[in-house]
Amino acid sequence: MAKHSKVLDDTVLWKTYQKEVLPESERCHWTRKIYEQAVTYLKDVRRTFENYTLHDEKHVLNVLDAMGGLLGNHVIDLTVGEIEMLILAACIHDLGMVYTDEEMQLYYEDELLSKVFLRQNAPELLGFLPKDWPEGIWKWYLRTIHHLRLSEVLQNKYWKNLIEQWPADVAPMRCLLAVCQAHGENPEWLRGNANLEYLPASDVDPLFCALVLRLADLLDFDDTRAPKVLYSYVECNEKSWNEWEKHHASAGFRYPDEPSTDDLPYKARCKNPGIEHTVREFLDWIDIELSNCAKLQRYCKDRWQRFPFPRAVLRNEIESDGYMSGDFCFTMNQEQILKLLIGKDLYDNPDVFVRELLQNAIDATLLRGKMDADFVPEKSHIDFWEWNDKEGNLWFRIDDYGIGMTLGMFQRYFLRVGNSYYTSKELEKDLCELGKSEFYQGISHFGIGFLSCFLCGDYAEVSTLYFAPEKNRREELATQPSEAVQYGLRLQITGLTGYYTLKNQAANHQEDKPFPHPDCQSEDEQKKLERRGYRIKSGTSIVIRLNPSKLGTLDLHKTVEKYLCGARMPVYYNNQRIGRTYEEVMQASHEVAGKHEYELTSGLKKKFDECFPEVCGQYPQIMTTIVPLDMEENHVLPGLSGVLVKYEVRFDKNVQWQVKDQCFELEAGVSYCDGTVRITLYCKNKSGISLSWKRLERVFGLEKTEKLKKELEKTESCPQTEAQLGESWRPFSEMYDLYSVWSAYLNYDHEESMTFGVTECLGLDINTLFASNQTGNIIFAYQGVVMGANIYGKNYNVRVGHEMKFLMMDKWKPTVEVGRSKILCLPLEIVVAIASITDKYQMLNEVQYFMEQLKWFKNISLKEWREGQTSSLNQWLEQYQRQYFVERKQSLQKKFSKDIHYDNIPFFLHNNLILDQYLAAYLQDNYFMTINYEEGQTIMFREKKKEKIEDIYDVFPPMMFCKAASNQSRKYVCHAKFYFRRGITVDHPFIIWLLENAVQLKQYFQRQFENIIICLCERDAISIIEECNSVGEQLLMLTEQHGVDVGSFPKLCMDDFWSEKNEEIPF
Repeated sequence: MAKHSKVLDDTVLWKTYQKEVLPESERCHWTRKIYEQAVTYLKDVRRTFENYTLHDEKHVLNVLDAMGGLLGNHVIDLTVGEIEMLILAACIHDLGMVYTDEEMQLYYEDELLSKVFLRQNAPELLGFLPKDWPEGIWKWYLRTIHHLRLSEVLQNKYWKNLIEQWPADVAPMRCLLAVCQAHGENPEWLRGNANLEYLPASDVDPLFCALVLRLADLLDFDDTRAPKVLYSYVECNEKSWNEWEKHHASAGFRYPDEPSTDDLPYKARCKNPGIEHTVREFLDWIDIELSNCAKLQRYCKDRWQRFPFPRAVLRNEIESDGYMSGDFCFTMNQEQILKLLIGKDLYDNPDVFVRELLQNAIDATLLRGKMDADFVPEKSHIDFWEWNDKEGNLWFRIDDYGIGMTLGMFQRYFLRVGNSYYTSKELEKDLCELGKSEFYQGISHFGIGFLSCFLCGDYAEVSTLYFAPEKNRREELATQPSEAVQYGLRLQITGLTGYYTLKNQAANHQEDKPFPHPDCQSEDEQKKLERRGYRIKSGTSIVIRLNPSKLGTLDLHKTVEKYLCGARMPVYYNNQRIGRTYEEVMQASHEVAGKHEYELTSGLKKKFDECFPEVCGQYPQIMTTIVPLDMEENHVLPGLSGVLVKYEVRFDKNVQWQVKDQCFELEAGVSYCDGTVRITLYCKNKSGISLSWKRLERVFGLEKTEKLKKELEKTESCPQTEAQLGESWRPFSEMYDLYSVWSAYLNYDHEESMTFGVTECLGLDINTLFASNQTGNIIFAYQGVVMGANIYGKNYNVRVGHEMKFLMMDKWKPTVEVGRSKILCLPLEIVVAIASITDKYQMLNEVQYFMEQLKWFKNISLKEWREGQTSSLNQWLEQYQRQYFVERKQSLQKKFSKDIHYDNIPFFLHNNLILDQYLAAYLQDNYFMTINYEEGQTIMFREKKKEKIEDIYDVFPPMMFCKAASNQSRKYVCHAKFYFRRGITVDHPFIIWLLENAVQLKQYFQRQFENIIICLCERDAISIIEECNSVGEQLLMLTEQHGVDVGSFPKLCMDDFWSEKNEEIPF
């Protein structure tokens, strides 16, 4: 196992260092003094952390040994400065663990640091003084900040003199401090840190040194020193150190002489299952750090970017002594679960297997583009095939040229329900090994997609070949690379409950039968794809024999077109192109971008004149506006694109005519129905009476209404008296007035209308641009696959209609339900971007309605809104929404009026709900807000410094927390009517209590906390009083209150809510 040095001179790093510098030199002498002084100083760690693991000389030497073990024979590649920095870092990185009593008291009184720690680790203690914390908690607190104290420690009287002797040849102190601090920071802290940048004069790479220190500190894990993480087990079981030590024996790691990306061997013998579980958890932590290290390497100096750190820890030598270790857990009936996962209750349509196959093929193709430098997804393609064999069986096949699968991937993901390679750590490692740090976000997510093939199929075959032979060789344990070995795989599945047959070309399994293919696929095409039954081109082929009784009348060709939406690679169906690629779609939309005016065709004009002879020749114009979202002025976010189309019906003038004493006008409505945008022209009576003559027929019957109709036909204007209509009016007299019935009669006699699709006069709609047949006027697609379609405006009578297709890529993946027919939520940045761009082109209403159906975004916390404010999004909003935001802010400074108009509509319910939430988050972060109810609920704003952001608001959605302008204003929580609510008074007793207890409430009483927020945002005063007081009573009844100050809960009444005197609010 790993070497254990007893003195500094035994370590590999020190031996190498002395070969490069003279032992009697000033820098060598000074470095040794740092070591000697550090190991003496670190003995005092035990004064504060008596039960923690050793942080003395043994830890320093173990870290140095771990560094040497990781570097192996590459230690000679280190420069003198880098060796020196690693030695110094190993010596001093834990000096912050030594505290005097005065220093401990100082940090207890640091309100900012202690609050941050408690919110993250022990929210139930918020509000308690450190002296009242349990001992384990305050020690934990002191330990979590020790890496921040090094600069302070090196200035104390014990270190000051030696540090002042810092040799000029040694790398700058600021860089060494950053390397040491890095061992306690998140990985993101290291990236872009100026103090970890390469030092050309010293020829030192501090970032690489920081990575080595982080790993070596964790890898000090053997029987010479137990790691800190295991103390949690000791503490919770109240075992002494000696008792715990009997249960744990870690032999540690074995480092290879030649560093390698192979898993790092580890050995341990555990006599207690709790210890073994904790050991394995700690090794998981090391795995994560190894992965983080691989991602950060790309920012190191060139010579260290490809240094082969281990990929993970090898755990096959962890022994269980005296008990049986294993995953003992509940199991499930496989057959029943599989039936459930492909049942009709999970998927809305049986055609979803087509989408699953399509998205898997696109995923594989795009991922290969990231992993294979010579592969361009746009130059590849995906093939669908459909055919009937000689026995009449219907077959459906898809071929892609993506990454393919190894045997291990087959077993770990393809055949294991619920596992997805695209969400696995293995993919992260594979990308790191190829020098790719970018994370790949796959369309696939749940790991059950292939099962959907058996919704309509009863037999399937898979043929696959992984694109990188090296991974195949590693999995097959091939000792010598051989170009002659092929790694094709063939799988046959005879139904979910039938048998599976897997053939492996590398194991010399012969496959006599070619992969099922259609007659229309030429022999040359087959030979290019497969040889002797196995694929010769990387990628995957899947073929399904479909069951006609399950398939029904499903049109597979149209189904592929339905789900395909702007993919990056071309797709073929039986050798014929279908759909358009992303580049083709955007090029087509640019060719027709802008505003266009169209006349009715001659056929539609003829129909118009027949329907509306009174206004013959007064034809409307059809206006379209086509907006490509990849244009610079519309490109809100990288990775978000698409096309917006706006349809509008215009008349040169109001088209009106007289019928007896009533005036009629021609009106237009744009609606969406059966996959197309339709325009309806119809007559509208300007009287505004909505009574329908057909309703009268239903209520009173044909005989009575016909009798009345004959009397009405005799008059040229509305009868002035009931007597004019005689007995025919008597049945109607008690329910209706004469004018309403007269208008209904004329409307019935002039119900002419005509409807036509926009393509009849334009020859173009959004589906034409995409060469697709999606149903829905708002379409969301991710990486070229439709993720959700929404239909609004089936029957809205307005002159404007819209079609929108949003194409999202990379990190902008929507969350969908398991059946994938419905979007559950979208990334916050996407929501804001779509709201802002559609608002710019007056198309927000339909999108707003869709977003409100999701509901999730109303619960987004202020912190999430802040994190969602990306630079590109902020820049776009600054340019195109600045005026709107300025006007909204100004409106809040004006006195409230009970009249409903723009200034009074609150943030929570305004038409631009999404943009108002964005603005509310911005205002909360950047202004001190003061609310004055005496001046009519006005809000005043005072800009705050960035460092003054109050993080207590982070657990709430943007709620416009404002301080009261006076003692009188402090009496009110908010406006009594939620529809007119502008802000929440932060210094009202109830809100003070809520803020002080918010973290505990959110963690331990989430439902009650959410109910309070919903009431404050969306309920009137009576509901707030009932719900909040009820929450207080519930909390009082609980025996465990988790630090919530229930005793001081302030009950609410109507006096706690403001409303204007004599206020009458219409709803």
